[in-house]
Amino acid sequence: MASVSSFSFDLEAQGRAAKLHIKIGAAPGIEEWRCYPPDFLGATNGTVAWRKNEIGLFSDSGNLEGAFTYGILIIPEIGLDNVAIGTVGDARFENWGAGNWILKNKLVS
Repeated sequence: MASVSSFSFDLEAQGRAAKLHIKIGAAPGIEEWRCYPPDFLGATNGTVAWRKNEIGLFSDSGNLEGAFTYGILIIPEIGLDNVAIGTVGDARFENWGAGNWILKNKLVS
């Protein structure tokens, strides 16, 4: 079985809050997010994609080309695996603009 890392975040923007869970596998095919409540990002789940130190939260269209971007989390240069629980970072959300994330839990395997 391929290893899978999971990360749980609190999201905040404009006085609104949500819970985000990301799963990323060592092998391709496991890059997904789930959010509650769904109206914070505009969807319940989708696909995760990386670009340098940004994690993009995309619609689950099966193809990132043309996929809708619900949000972007800016991750410290040390990488998400090395970020301490309780770390706060910047984010941008399609529905709410600038906001932040707080790492609440992680399981790196």
